[in-house]
Amino acid sequence: MFQGKLSAQLKNEMKKSNLFTGILFMLGGALCLVIALMLDTKLDSLLFGFSGGLIVPGVIMIAKYFYWTHPKIETDILNGWKMRGSNWAMSVKKD
Repeated sequence: MFQGKLSAQLKNEMKKSNLFTGILFMLGGALCLVIALMLDTKLDSLLFGFSGGLIVPGVIMIAKYFYWTHPKIETDILNGWKMRGSNWAMSVKKD
């Protein structure tokens, strides 16, 4: 029963919209970077800040999407990953 809920939660956790959002963040950051590099204005520092502030979260969103949608992650979690405090630790089965 718990495994079914966890599996459904993982599938709902990382939707395609998260991937598209990450891609849009990266494109927005790249656009700000290109504008900042091409133009010489007083807004350069602001545009560089926006580019870094958009590219880094975009990369993280995309990485999380591919990490959590990988089939091995779901089977690892269903086969014994348990949360202990704030750390994830694999439960060890002794024979």
